[in-house]
Amino acid sequence: MVDVFERIFAKELTEKKTEGRAEGRAEGRSEGRLEGALNMLFSLVNDGLLSPDVASAKAGMSVKEFKRQMKGWGKEALTNP
Repeated sequence: MVDVFERIFAKELTEKKTEGRAEGRAEGRSEGRLEGALNMLFSLVNDGLLSPDVASAKAGMSVKEFKRQMKGWGKEALTNP
């Protein structure tokens, strides 16, 4: 009887882990796309090909917030290898 319960719970646990991994991967992809889009906008502004006003509008944030995030651009990669 205990063996049956262990198998049932093990199967449920495995299914929950699989669901959690899938959700985590989807969330990671979404965050990666957002980070990639921001990096592209930062690069275009940095190269003088796009104004901060236009880039911030594309990013859906204020110019002030865009510039604040742009100042930190690249620093996180250097501090979190």
